Amino acid sequence: DKDWDISDEVLAQSQELGLNLLAVPEALDGAATARSPLTSCLIAEELAKGDFSLAMALMAPLSFVNAVSEFGSSGQPERFLPAFVGEDVVVATVALMEPTLRFEPSRFKTTATKVVDGYRLSGVKTMVPLGKRAEVILVAAHLKGTGPRCFIVESNAKGFKIEDQRTMGL
Repeated sequence: DKDWDISDEVLAQSQELGLNLLAVPEALDGAATARSPLTSCLIAEELAKGDFSLAMALMAPLSFVNAVSEFGSSGQPERFLPAFVGEDVVVATVALMEPTLRFEPSRFKTTATKVVDGYRLSGVKTMVPLGKRAEVILVAAHLKGTGPRCFIVESNAKGFKIEDQRTMGL
């Protein structure tokens, strides 16, 4: 829209449709019996018929849920996924892209370093759908000595900053 943001009404409607529930396992009160990339593709295709940028934003929480459900470390699905079930659903997204020419996902410039109480991430991401609204973000980074990894970052984390970026509707 003119404010470069998804409306509260559209976001609420997507949550009413239960898009997030499709990836949350039944054991955590979701609707997923198994991960289904085909279902995700069909949903994205239908949403994109109207507006691709809007579809990308509406699929961002589902991308977060899919990743945490399938690849989350021990305890992460149980900690984060219940927040996607019920009335007051959290907003989540995935931060993958970096502001470089010929971006290569296997060679992130964003780095992660192990510290005493977790990891310290350093870098910049771009084109993060729902970035201004997200309460939790799955951030892709290069873990020194290991390679590409994803880290769950809460938007109120110390040192975490979100800046507005005017792009083509994303």
